[in-house]
Amino acid sequence: PSLAAELENREITENDYETLLTLDAAQPAGSGGLSAKELASLKCIMLTKNSSLLRQRELYCHICLAGYAISQHIVELPCSHKFHKVLRRQLAVPHPRLLSDL
Repeated sequence: PSLAAELENREITENDYETLLTLDAAQPAGSGGLSAKELASLKCIMLTKNSSLLRQRELYCHICLAGYAISQHIVELPCSHKFHKVLRRQLAVPHPRLLSDL
């Protein structure tokens, strides 16, 4: 199976960093990133103490990997990954730059 297929079927760990860099390097220049229209259409919610999100097993930002706090705004991608709203602009750049921009 391909590297990407292997990673899709298991949890990603800190040991996968070099593999992820290899996959990023294989992407054509300018790929990744979302348009302004796509960014604006993403679902955004405010985390409250009664939020159903608090019952989810993986409640952390998939961009910065930090946890969330009550009253923070969270954006949800169509794939169900979630991240801090303040990091939304990071999705407008090609993925290989994402890690260096944080």
